[in-house]
This record gives sequence, C-alpha cells and structure tokens, in this order.
Amino acid sequence: MSSEHIKDAMRILLPSLVEGLDGDERNVLLTLARMLYTATTGRFTSKDQAAAWAKSLLSKADADLLSYARLAYWGEVLDDWTDRGSQAVYLTDELTRRLSALL
Repeated sequence: MSSEHIKDAMRILLPSLVEGLDGDERNVLLTLARMLYTATTGRFTSKDQAAAWAKSLLSKADADLLSYARLAYWGEVLDDWTDRGSQAVYLTDELTRRLSALL
C-alpha cells in the first residue's frame, strides 16, 4: 500500500476518531500516537511503541498523560479519565494538529 493511500485513510478516519474521544480516551490517544508515528516515519508499530516514541515530542504534562494511557493499556493503572478529560482534549488537539500537518 502506498504512503499516499495510508495518509488518505488517516485523513478520512481522523475526524471520527477525534469525535469518539469522550469515553474512549485511552484508545483515541494511543491511536493518534500510532497514526503520528506512521505519518512521520512511514512505518507501522504498536500503539504502545508509538506512544513511547511520541512522548519525546510532547511537553512533560502531555507526555505524562500519554504515559498514563500506556499504563492503562497494559492494565497497570485504573483506566479512569474522570479528572483527566480536559487534558485528554488538549492532547488530542495537539496530536491532531501535528498529524494534520503531515497529511
């Protein structure tokens, strides 16, 4: 599959992914990190590895939130976003902005 087809698919899926943030914060953030990784490197990787890679691009607060999503993915912390909703929206916006610039 060509990189243009992959970018087209990401461009099409991005709005619905972002719209699904509320109630699925962990998966949306990790998927955005994976999409950003693919758009940047042209390679595929797991959500977990993409999140680890993306942390170095982010502020400390955003990197910490992405780390929380990784830990929740592994089942190491309670997947509770009740007090993290506004942070998740901010990080979603940041990842979406970076991704959109590459698409």
